[in-house]
Amino acid sequence: MNESVNVRPLTNHPSAKQATVPNKPNKPNKLMKLTRFEEIQAWQEARILVNLIYEIIRANGNFNNDFRLINQIQAAAVSTMPNVAEGFARRSNKEFIQFLFISKSSAAEVQSQLYVALDQNYITQQQFDKISTRPKQ
Repeated sequence: MNESVNVRPLTNHPSAKQATVPNKPNKPNKLMKLTRFEEIQAWQEARILVNLIYEIIRANGNFNNDFRLINQIQAAAVSTMPNVAEGFARRSNKEFIQFLFISKSSAAEVQSQLYVALDQNYITQQQFDKISTRPKQ
């Protein structure tokens, strides 16, 4: 796939390219072309989220006994990554945005399930904060 989708880059990203918006002189439009979903910051953050969820489950013995919660939180966390990738692969801005919202909804589901884990003393407040304060994509 050599096609690319326009997205706004990180402001200090080295590959960020500027273009001017037609009919609006002196208004830079910072867009860059991505060719792989792995370049998308939302996907990168989703990957970090997945790893943090697996890490806290492994680190907490009591958590391991709540199979239903483990399955739900892992499924929600894991779904954040492929939704970004699938939306990117659709090659339509409208569909890409739709899949980003689905991914964001899955991340919200993870956060809600983390409250359950916190309330059941499966995780500490510090572990909760470490995951909950991740950038919201």
